[in-house]
Amino acid sequence: AGVPTTRGLTLSEQGTVQHMGHPAVLDPFTGRLVPGPLQVFELGTVKSVTAVLVLGGLPYDLCASILAHEAFHAWLRCQNDFPHLPLQVEEGMCQLVAQLWLRRRQEQEEEQGRGGGGGGGGG
Repeated sequence: AGVPTTRGLTLSEQGTVQHMGHPAVLDPFTGRLVPGPLQVFELGTVKSVTAVLVLGGLPYDLCASILAHEAFHAWLRCQNDFPHLPLQVEEGMCQLVAQLWLRRRQEQEEEQGRGGGGGGGGG
C-alpha cells in the first residue's frame, strides 16, 4: 500500500462579517443620546466554494463518483446551520454519496439492458 493519490479537491472560503460602531447611549447628565464606546458586532458568516478540482483522464464512472463526493463537500461547506463534522465523518459521508451515485448509475444501466430505457416513449 503506497501513498494515497488525491483525485479530487474542493476549495472553499469562510469569513465573518463584522460591523464596528459606537451605539448610542443615554447621557445621564444631559438626557441626550451620545455615541457610546466602540463595539464590534458580528453580523454573520459568509461561506463560498471557490473550486472543485478533479484529476483528468479518469474513466467516466470514476470521475463522476469523485464529482459526487466533492459536490457533497461543497454542499457541506455552504451550509450555515450544519454542525462542524470530524474529518473522518465528513469523508465517510462523501464516500457514501459517491457510492450511492455509482449504485444508481448501475441500476439505470440494468434498466436499459432490460428494455426499460426510461425514455417514456410508450409507443
